[in-house]
Amino acid sequence: MKKYLLAFVISLFMFHPIKEAYAPPNPNQVALNEEFYCLAQNIYWEARSENIEGQIAVAFVVLNRVKGRKYPDTICNVVKEGPTLIGTSFPKRNTCQFSWYCDGLKDDPVEESKSWKIATTLTYEILVLNKYSDPIDGATHYHATYVSPNWAKRLSITKQIGSHIFYKNV
Repeated sequence: MKKYLLAFVISLFMFHPIKEAYAPPNPNQVALNEEFYCLAQNIYWEARSENIEGQIAVAFVVLNRVKGRKYPDTICNVVKEGPTLIGTSFPKRNTCQFSWYCDGLKDDPVEESKSWKIATTLTYEILVLNKYSDPIDGATHYHATYVSPNWAKRLSITKQIGSHIFYKNV
């Protein structure tokens, strides 16, 4: 699956008018591709039913966490944050920061779907083109409107977009 994502990213560079601005692949490219994939997966699984603004907002929660001192310093580590089963690297079911990662279901997106294409395009536009600014004022948390988590009482609401309410520390 990752080889298809890599091919997609490479094709974007090949047909993108600013491709000359990028250096040829280097050892860090593998990590970049993994970070790209993690963010695209998170957009896909957490917000594919949202409008574009909602999907971008979910991506910025991850990026805001990467910037924060309380959280891991890579996209993948933020997305996969949570307790693991003792003696393994497997996530403990239903205890992750982003529920799709440890819900016990397969995490492979439907690569031919419109939702996956949107998620990968948005990821490219966010990480490579810097096309969007943070629409949620530094929020590091969110939840769907139909749930009321206890942690929300300790944070300040920054914005509601679609069916997600976004929060940050006060």
